[in-house]
Amino acid sequence: MEAIIYSDGQFINASNVEIEIENKNYNLIFNKGERIILNINEKSKTNFDKFIYSIENNEIEILMMDKEHYSTLQLLGQKDNKFFYHGHNRIYQYLLTIIVALISLKIIFLYLSKKNIFKYYIFIFLTLLLTQVINSFLIFQLNNNINFSLYYYYFINFSILLIFCYLIFKINENN
Repeated sequence: MEAIIYSDGQFINASNVEIEIENKNYNLIFNKGERIILNINEKSKTNFDKFIYSIENNEIEILMMDKEHYSTLQLLGQKDNKFFYHGHNRIYQYLLTIIVALISLKIIFLYLSKKNIFKYYIFIFLTLLLTQVINSFLIFQLNNNINFSLYYYYFINFSILLIFCYLIFKINENN
């Protein structure tokens, strides 16, 4: 394993390296190798059995890929369940956004009485808030419960969406 740490002017050659995450810092643990330092303050060559190099918080984002760094298709292709389930959550969020946009457009352009339109938006907002809380709980269940599957996740979420759409259209018919 060879590493060049440009900011410190260090060149490290080691037989292997381990990565340890501690307090949101990365520790690179180099085993059995040598380190050469060439900078303005120091010029040296050191042989070591174990050398630890810490990477500070400001550089951690470069090394750590989280769910937001991947596209939906890339998330669906991941083997890690948390990434995979987050990809399915994104698909659900896209569908939810489309449904809310269509319902809002229907209320704006096709609803006859413009006087009471505000109550429909409050109803939509509160229902969406409840839907997102339930969806967050379902994602938690997917990640932590072995017996809870994607089928349950989609069934519960789509059932809630169907009830939501039915209520909106029923309320709209009565006025």
